[in-house]
Amino acid sequence: MSNFDLDSDKFFTISKTAKIIGVQSHVLRFWEKKFSNLKPKKSVGGRRYYSPSDLQILNSIKNLLYNKGYTINGAISYLDNQENNDSSEKELKKDNKEAVSKLDSILTSVNKIKQIIENY
Repeated sequence: MSNFDLDSDKFFTISKTAKIIGVQSHVLRFWEKKFSNLKPKKSVGGRRYYSPSDLQILNSIKNLLYNKGYTINGAISYLDNQENNDSSEKELKKDNKEAVSKLDSILTSVNKIKQIIENY
């Protein structure tokens, strides 16, 4: 995959994608049915076009199945957990930013009160 230019606006046909990933086209169609996070764009005529993010997902799937020995269901669970962990991490970062913002506001208020008391 690293030999190919994966611009974010570039899409690949199923045959080109199969060559890049190193599997046959029917394997991609099968994976598409099994993995809900794999959703290539389809033309009006039904041709599949895979984005660079689809290729990343496909590489992950291939690695889990072919190199790490996962079953289809195991790979599905792994990718679902990874997706949930990513969204949980984003929520945690958002919560942390909100907490820091509130603490900054409290600190500002405390400093104002301290200044009022010192000037009294």
